[in-house]
Amino acid sequence: MQEHNEILLLKKELDLKNDEIQLLNLENQRLIEIEQSHKKLNGELRLQLVQEIEKVKKEADRLMMKKITKYEKKIRELKKYAEDMYNYP
Repeated sequence: MQEHNEILLLKKELDLKNDEIQLLNLENQRLIEIEQSHKKLNGELRLQLVQEIEKVKKEADRLMMKKITKYEKKIRELKKYAEDMYNYP
C-alpha cells in the first residue's frame, strides 16, 4: 500500500512538473514573440530616424545653397561696383 501511495505521489509530482514545463514553454514563447515584436519596432524606428535625418540634411543643404547663392550675388554686385568705381573718371 505504501508503494502504491508513493507511486501516486510521484505521478502527481510528475503531472505538476509537466504542467510547470508547459507553463514555462508558453511563457518562453510569449517572450520570444515580444522580442520579435521589439526587433521589428526597433527596425521601423531606425528607418524612420534615418528618413528624418535625411529630410533635415536636405533642408540644411537647401538653406546653405540659398545662402551661397545670396553671397555669390552680393560678391558679383560688389565686384561690379568696384569695377564701376575703378572706371569712374
